[in-house]
Amino acid sequence: MGKIIANVVIKGGGAKTTSSLNIAYGLAKEGYKTILIDMDSSANASKTLMIKEKLSDDFVEIFQNKYDELKKDKKDIANYMLGAEALLYATQDKKETVVYIENVLQEKADVHEAIRKTKYKNLDVIPSSDELAGISEYLMRHYKMQALKNVTDILRKEYDYIIIDNAPVESALMYNVFNACHQKDDTILIPIKTDRDGLSGVANTIDRIHNWYIKIVGMQEIPCDIKILATMKNRNKLEDSVVQTAHKVFGKNMYHNSIRYQAKPIIDASLEGKILLECADSNVKRDYENLLKEILKKS
Repeated sequence: MGKIIANVVIKGGGAKTTSSLNIAYGLAKEGYKTILIDMDSSANASKTLMIKEKLSDDFVEIFQNKYDELKKDKKDIANYMLGAEALLYATQDKKETVVYIENVLQEKADVHEAIRKTKYKNLDVIPSSDELAGISEYLMRHYKMQALKNVTDILRKEYDYIIIDNAPVESALMYNVFNACHQKDDTILIPIKTDRDGLSGVANTIDRIHNWYIKIVGMQEIPCDIKILATMKNRNKLEDSVVQTAHKVFGKNMYHNSIRYQAKPIIDASLEGKILLECADSNVKRDYENLLKEILKKS
């Protein structure tokens, strides 16, 4: 039966998506059949996993022809706008229609229609688009708080790990993620960036998790594991002290390993359309390797 690791925090900028991608990639590389569900309308995880390694041979021809077509039909539109539209058209995959997680949650498509293979062995993705943010109201209005759970309960039978990258906001999508994590081997991972906003984001996230399971759903205890991960950590006395104190306070609910702040390897990986763990050696890459070992040891 597959296990869920859901990356959730009510605050952006804490390496949430970077962590989701590296955990998913690392598990897949270890031989575990893994799927990443992108529950963030920014779709950064989807873009990384679905990126084409190179442009098609006819890219320039498609780009130019589309621009010429638009130029003829839209004479009053600025050239740079026509160029942008033509460029977007040329970079889209014409061979297949993409089904997104929002289509599945709204029951407009079957979950298996949304699963996309990636260029990585053992790693699939269910992508999102910018329209995902708009269905939160739909889920709330129809009280479809089990929509994602219905999806993941199917996927548990087919995958060893389900990684969920959630948007850094409180919404019906977040509560759907909570409901999906209903087994003791599931984990809600909360990345903690050691600054004022990051720390308050973690506190608010823990509060929402407790309120949902205990006060709203009415459970006696939280059914899954809660794990805090220190991310983007600088090497200075204050941040060292914050992390050490967090370990004392949260105990077994905090990962022993932390992820240091090292901008260049992260930026380079992003520019190359790669995942950090497949790039050249770096301190932050080793941090994610150690985190992966800790996750697998727990399993």
